[in-house]
Amino acid sequence: MKRQPFETWLRERTSVTVDGCWNWELAINSDGYGLSYRDGVHEPKRAHRYVYEQMVGPIPDGLVLDHLCRNRRCVNPDHLEPVTHQANLRRGWDALNGRSYSVYQTAEGYWVTAFSAMREGVRRRKVFKGRNRALVEARMTAWLEDGRAAR
Repeated sequence: MKRQPFETWLRERTSVTVDGCWNWELAINSDGYGLSYRDGVHEPKRAHRYVYEQMVGPIPDGLVLDHLCRNRRCVNPDHLEPVTHQANLRRGWDALNGRSYSVYQTAEGYWVTAFSAMREGVRRRKVFKGRNRALVEARMTAWLEDGRAAR
């Protein structure tokens, strides 16, 4: 039996949302991630990881994929960003707490605010960095309130 082209295989297993997410429509694990059995594997692979690797390339060692859209069923590689596990956890925690950006301190002592989100299928990013946490957060807040994140 001839193997189906990847694009056809993917289209038959996903539905597209108005936000541009490609929702996995087959098996979903208890954490809400899609599961793929492509390539004759007996153990499932998370669908978003498989699709990303097929369309973009290998996920760099030591990194995980962050769903910028916050939708675990989404397999759209434009909605996925390789980040450290720590950054992924921090972003998820920030989203749960209603903050649209992360705040953290680097090993060099700099405070960083990082905004990353998907809006209408377009990835938006902004980073402010400085020695004073309050000033860095104020710059991010002003940028968000000015509406520049929505453009």
